[in-house]
Formats: sequence, structure tokens, C-alpha cells
Amino acid sequence: MIDEQRVPAAAEETAQQPRPRRFGRKRMLAVAGAAGAALALGGLTACETDEPKRDTGSAQDEPADESEDGDEDTDDDASGSEEGKGEEKPVDSRELSAGDTAVWESGLKVTVSEPEAYTPGEWAMGHTEGNDAYTFTLVIANETEEDVDADMLLIRGRAGEEGVAAEEIWDSENKIGLDMLGTTVRPGKKATSTIAFGVPAGAGFIDLEIEPLFYWDAKPAFWRIDF
Repeated sequence: MIDEQRVPAAAEETAQQPRPRRFGRKRMLAVAGAAGAALALGGLTACETDEPKRDTGSAQDEPADESEDGDEDTDDDASGSEEGKGEEKPVDSRELSAGDTAVWESGLKVTVSEPEAYTPGEWAMGHTEGNDAYTFTLVIANETEEDVDADMLLIRGRAGEEGVAAEEIWDSENKIGLDMLGTTVRPGKKATSTIAFGVPAGAGFIDLEIEPLFYWDAKPAFWRIDF
């Protein structure tokens, strides 16, 4: 038979007793969480971002100019040529030109062509009356080991010295801006598309920024394209 007088006392004694297991478990979880966060931060810090570069495979090298001056002047000529290139390059050395190909360490390659002026269709979206419209040929070359979702290629543009936002044009009548939707580029394959942007009249040039969103560590590539 239960001693009713003893029950409150027992309950009070139990409440006063320490609970090492529960406290210990919470502390272990807290320590484990802190350690996991530290490892994650350390891993993120250690990882390098994938900065795109100009694909020199399609560029014209100039070995003849260096060899004509003789072996003794090779170093001087090389340094001189590098200095010359440095002066000719824009302020941002990452900036590409029309026809250049950006290549990421993953193996992804993107090429943007020279611009071509065009007249948007009657039902084109993104075109403002009075703006100039230009098309560009975009080529995606998948030299990675995985499928590439073309929809996840973010393309932005800014026009002229003031960097006014350029409007991307979607023109079904001329099959512009829509042919990449739902496209998967398999390893070893290419996909070619036509994109268009509208810019204020007389802008002179457009800065295009293309970023592959399917790689979390990939940085965007930049083109300056003169009209």
C-alpha cells in the first residue's frame, strides 16, 4: 500500500537530484554542433572559387614576333609584350571581348559573338520603343563530366558609360531568347542560341555578365561588347 505522506517527500527528493545524463547529452549536442559549424566554415574557407578565364585555345599566339629578335632578347621581348598587353587591357583584366570564350575550371565554356542590330517583332517582350536592339550568338560547350542545365545560366547586361540596365528581349516571332528553355547540354555536347538586348540609343557598348548558377562556387564571366 502506498504511503501518501511519503509520496510528496519522494517527489521533492527526486526533483532536487541532479540529472547528469540529460545535461551531458545537451552539452554533447552543443559541442558537436559547434564543431560541425567550425568544420563547415573551415571547408568553405579552404575551397577556392571557380574564376572563369579567357580560353586561349582560340586566341592567336605570336611566337614569330618573339623568335625574330633572337634568343638573347627573348626575356626582354616577352616582358615588353606583357607590359604592352597590360596597357591595352581594360581596367578589369577579367573583361572579355566579342568572340571570346570564357572557360571555368569545371570545363564549362561559353562564347558570345559580335552583336548584330535587329528589329524586334511586334509582340517582342522586353523591348522599349526608341531603344536600339542587338542580337548575340551564345554558344555553350559542355566539357564537364555532368549534364548542364541551360536554364541555369544567368545573363545580365548594362549599357554605356552610366551602366544603365539593358533589357533582355524575348521574341518568339524571331525565335530569340526562348530556344534554350528546358535544354540539357550533355557532356561533350554544345548548344547554340540567339539572345537579344535592348539598349538606349547611342549607348556605344554593353557589358554582359554570364553566371552559371548550377555551380555554387562559379564566378560570373564579363564581356564588353562595342556596337
